[in-house]
Amino acid sequence: DLQNYSVLCAPSDQMPGIMHEIGRLREITFRAIGEGTNKKIDLDDFDLYYYHLFVWDNAAERIVGAYRVGKGKDIINEYGIRGFYVSSLFRMHGRMQQVLEQSLELGRSFIVEDYQRKPMPLFLLWKGILYFLLKNNEYRYLIGPVSISNRFSEFSKHTIIEYIRKNHFNGRFARYIKPKKRFRVPGYSFDAEILFENLNNLQQLDKLIEDVESNSRMPVLLRKYLQLGGKIIEFNIDPLFNDCLDGLLLLDLYDVPPEVIASLSREMNDQSIFERFSKQKPLQEEVQL
Repeated sequence: DLQNYSVLCAPSDQMPGIMHEIGRLREITFRAIGEGTNKKIDLDDFDLYYYHLFVWDNAAERIVGAYRVGKGKDIINEYGIRGFYVSSLFRMHGRMQQVLEQSLELGRSFIVEDYQRKPMPLFLLWKGILYFLLKNNEYRYLIGPVSISNRFSEFSKHTIIEYIRKNHFNGRFARYIKPKKRFRVPGYSFDAEILFENLNNLQQLDKLIEDVESNSRMPVLLRKYLQLGGKIIEFNIDPLFNDCLDGLLLLDLYDVPPEVIASLSREMNDQSIFERFSKQKPLQEEVQL
């Protein structure tokens, strides 16, 4: 419990009522930003064997945000690569199996609209993920899709993609992953290269998107993942999610800044937490591809 909130996590079969509410809130929240499944509730077959991490407001007695979390090793053992949600969006070479076995797959994250301006819900969700990782030492990576709503203009989507390809791209794994529905880059009459050369950081990109989109800024999760050291491997259009643009994110936990770990683990008071995320004492061998 922290500041009148609780963070809980369980598999779906242990909380069917909660799952229905999570599915309902997902759809409402995603639809409000031009995403969503256009069904009454957003639940799928992956939910049946993934864990669900959620934040509960004790005073209001309601769910205010959630993440879907898949344990890569368990998914590989039970279903193979096709058991990952991201495999429904991207074609993955068998060589990715050793990465996926060391990955937690994150997805379907949301914070309900009237809590989105409060910093605590997202902070607590990430705190919950940190705790999950501490309980499951075998995982080195976080992987999952990060959405860019179809409400963004083609220009903004293209700009975000080009900036990421230049600054936050994982070319090492991109050889083994292909989108099932590639984003087609539109043609422009001006020299786009000049624009991209002048984008030197995420703050400048965010400001440009805000100017173009009339107060719609760069997606918060995408920005925060990149600030943590995350890389994008590929992009795909998701026809089952209102044609939103998904970036496939891979975050190596050894790249997360120590100050972020310190902030998320402040009241745990355990120095060994830093060793869990340190390259000096790796818990897994380097993936050889």
